Amino acid sequence: MAGRPFRGETLNYRKDGTEYLVEWLMTPVLTGAGISRWIAAQRDVTETRRTERQRLRLAAEVNHRVNNTLAAVQSVAAQTARRAETAVEFKAAFQERLRALARVHRLLARHHWAGASLAELAATQVAPHAGGDGSRLLVTGPEVSLRPGAAVALGMALAELAANAAKHGALSVASGHVRLQWHVEPGAPLDRLCLRWTERDGPPVPEMPRRRGFGFRFVEHGLAHELRAETRLAFERAGFQCQILLPLNAVRV
Repeated sequence: MAGRPFRGETLNYRKDGTEYLVEWLMTPVLTGAGISRWIAAQRDVTETRRTERQRLRLAAEVNHRVNNTLAAVQSVAAQTARRAETAVEFKAAFQERLRALARVHRLLARHHWAGASLAELAATQVAPHAGGDGSRLLVTGPEVSLRPGAAVALGMALAELAANAAKHGALSVASGHVRLQWHVEPGAPLDRLCLRWTERDGPPVPEMPRRRGFGFRFVEHGLAHELRAETRLAFERAGFQCQILLPLNAVRV
């Protein structure tokens, strides 16, 4: 009615009824008597807008992950500092935990943060503590793809178990080995992912310690907070054992 050019977007429909988004350009052709006709052009911008929405979602997701990672690093630093008696001890423990976190992030990045295989995660986090000898780590279980958040939490727990085994347990001697097994247990109301960490042929295991270090506290309480896990630790003389029970819908992609 104003006789001015118009530019906007609207929803249109193909002959088969499917929707698509168009950018609409309309320009009046003026004569002495006023508007003689209009020239209109439509451009399909469906994919362009979809790409823009995806880019915004990715930016929000990256921001969320960065914030979560910074919070995790702060927590690890604080917990490590509480147990360290010297600056040298703190540096060694903190750097090892940062490396464990970085290994999980590299694994997730290879899969474009869509998830991570539990078998890959176990190998990535435990193998560095086995001295490069793959025969000292036996991993068995069905294929389970973990959500990114679950992969980070469970990966850190496995790294703590492996570090403890390398320092005090089965991986601290040449004859020792670790078996990590898991299976899916049907149940009501929820199915559960059941993991069992078993150490054998290592040094004799002392009685259950009165004070738990960061690693055991994270396995027991951190996984409960992050993934609603139930954890059972057994300091048996034949070898340390750890059982982790997780709701399947809290961890699987």
